[in-house]
Amino acid sequence: MAGENAMTGAEIKLEFADGQREQNITIYVFNDNDPEDNEKFTVYLSLRADSNGATLGRPDNVEVVISHNDFGRGVFTLDVSSTNKVIAEPGNGNNNVAEFIVVRSVSSFGTVVVGWKVLNSSAASDLYPTHGNVTFGPSERKKTFIVRALIDSVPEEAETFLIVLSILSGKCKLSALCSSTAFSKAIFNPCSVFRL
Repeated sequence: MAGENAMTGAEIKLEFADGQREQNITIYVFNDNDPEDNEKFTVYLSLRADSNGATLGRPDNVEVVISHNDFGRGVFTLDVSSTNKVIAEPGNGNNNVAEFIVVRSVSSFGTVVVGWKVLNSSAASDLYPTHGNVTFGPSERKKTFIVRALIDSVPEEAETFLIVLSILSGKCKLSALCSSTAFSKAIFNPCSVFRL
């Protein structure tokens, strides 16, 4: 056997009795806790000198893939600094943009696309954008996205919006903690204006 990580195995002799048409080859994979991406190795058939005139057919080799199971592509969450943001409508405060940080932990093999979405049904009239995604390349550990408050003339009280992450591409995991976040938006003064 030989593979990408120079895995090697001893040659095993298979003997076929008269009339026997098949043999099973069993290979055991050792489990570990090391984050790894998929690994491959190849099993080859060859004939020994004492094969009594037998020949090999095709194919005479098979590639085996060991699927990763240790979150080799990472565990994704929102950074603790992104779990509570307060922004205001333009002209109603200095901070009308919220930056959110998505963090990749454990390991960072391969490419992963993480989606995000504001769940509130009214978000489109108050925020832009309300959904999107960030792409992590191999070894990348942190990405950001920005949400802006939109200005309107509707008197409203402060609102709370919920943002949730999702995995769009790449076999990986969302953290059970902080996979979503809430933030408040201070809105145009909702108090009535009186004129005497």
